[in-house]
Formats: sequence, C-alpha cells, structure tokens
Amino acid sequence: MNYTPFIESVKRRRVQMKDVVCRTFTVGWFGQVKQGKRTIKVLCFVTGDTVNFYVRPLEGIIVVVDLDAMEIAHYKDRFVVPVPKSAGTDYRASRQKWPFGPQARSVGVVQPEGKGFEIDGHMIRFVSVLAASLYFIDLRFQCREVLGICK
Repeated sequence: MNYTPFIESVKRRRVQMKDVVCRTFTVGWFGQVKQGKRTIKVLCFVTGDTVNFYVRPLEGIIVVVDLDAMEIAHYKDRFVVPVPKSAGTDYRASRQKWPFGPQARSVGVVQPEGKGFEIDGHMIRFVSVLAASLYFIDLRFQCREVLGICK
C-alpha cells in the first residue's frame, strides 16, 4: 500500500513496510441500497519471522477501499498497540514439539465382542452404553453436508 498516512502509521508501530501483508475482508451488507458503493475492509498483519501472520495484526488501523473507484474511501489510525512477537507462532506440524508435533504413536483398537456399530448404505447404527440408547446417524454427501442424529 503506497498511502502516506498508512506508511506513517506503520512507522509509529516500529515495523518495516517489507514485513506488512494486507488482506481484504468484506465489510458486509446491512440493507442500505441507497449507499451505492462497493466497499471492502483491508486488514494488515506483520509477517516478520513467521508464516502465521494472523497472530500479528496491525491493530488500530481502519482502511476501507471503494472497489468502484479503486481508492481508499476511509482511513483512520485510532491507537497504537505493540505488535506481538513472532517467536512461538509457527503452527506447521514440522515446527511443533511433542505433544503437538509429528511424533505420532501407533494406536491399536481391540473389540473382543466385535464391532459396536452397523453401516447400511448411508445409515450408521450404534448403541451408546452411557445413554443406554440406540442411535441412528444418517450421513449423506450432497451439495451441502448434512449430519442428522436421531435417537
């Protein structure tokens, strides 16, 4: 973003512009047809030494862009909040340590009396020992996923 007030806001937070990433988020529609503008909210984050930039927002900065005019419709720097440190924010499994990391151990499931469920097409039947009830789950893959549980 090459907008002078924004660059000054970033400097006030002691962040380098090369570490700033901005993403668009819809503002929403509130039934106001008279407005006549297509606007989108821009939120900015600091990457630095992490790939998880969503945990390092540039808070206090409001940027709204008019998509028809392709210009900033509203800008306000309300307050300065220190940007969180990047240490410990990498969420990738290869970077995690046990118990959250890739050290998975094998699991063995033993059902000496046989399986405790039946599958018939898209119907799954099982008995809940805790609730002492028979459950039916209707699982179908359609245009939208629907999971219905009947007791």
